[in-house]
Amino acid sequence: MAVKGLDSSGIIRRSVQCWSERQEAPLPEIQIPETHWNTHFLFTLTGDPEPMSFAIGAQIDITGADAQTYSDDAYVAFSGGYGAPNWYAQWTFLGVRVEAQDGFVAETLIPLVGTGGSLGTVTQNVSVLVKKITGLPGRKNHGRCYFPPISLAEADVNNVGIISATPLSVIQTNWNGFISALEGSGEISRLDLLHSGSDDPTEITSFQVEQQVATQRRRLR
Repeated sequence: MAVKGLDSSGIIRRSVQCWSERQEAPLPEIQIPETHWNTHFLFTLTGDPEPMSFAIGAQIDITGADAQTYSDDAYVAFSGGYGAPNWYAQWTFLGVRVEAQDGFVAETLIPLVGTGGSLGTVTQNVSVLVKKITGLPGRKNHGRCYFPPISLAEADVNNVGIISATPLSVIQTNWNGFISALEGSGEISRLDLLHSGSDDPTEITSFQVEQQVATQRRRLR
């Protein structure tokens, strides 16, 4: 694919707009060092033709690390570590694309429909905000991603966007399982927060699911 641009949240810039591209103003593009990959996790919602995604950077573990093996590992990490029973049937996990400095180098696209039931999910302009914690000060070291609300029903969120305690805890547990499996890939040494400009990537020490949802204001038409 000839798609290279990313915003600072690690979202693919595609001819078909993705999950968090519809911003009020463009965000600076992140840089992918030659020692890193950026992994994109892709989703669709029944009735919405536009793909949605989030991304996580990773440092390559060994010289000659295989991008396709890592792509397969990342697919298994989400499909098994997060788990299809933990997202609703209206949502499909499309798969994974791995991006290197020069563009996309691998993909594992095996659509997997959720088996968690079919309760009415929140509208597609809502996302679950997941913080990428580095433990370092400074705005540049505070990362985040906009996770599609694959595990949220309308009843889980109140009128000011606060997720109820039980589903919040479940989503965090699912994320923990996903990240643990992803970190277990033998092709990488750690997960990193990628930056714009010349700053070196920063190690991500944990991921925190926020209690208040985020919105993509121009996603609904």
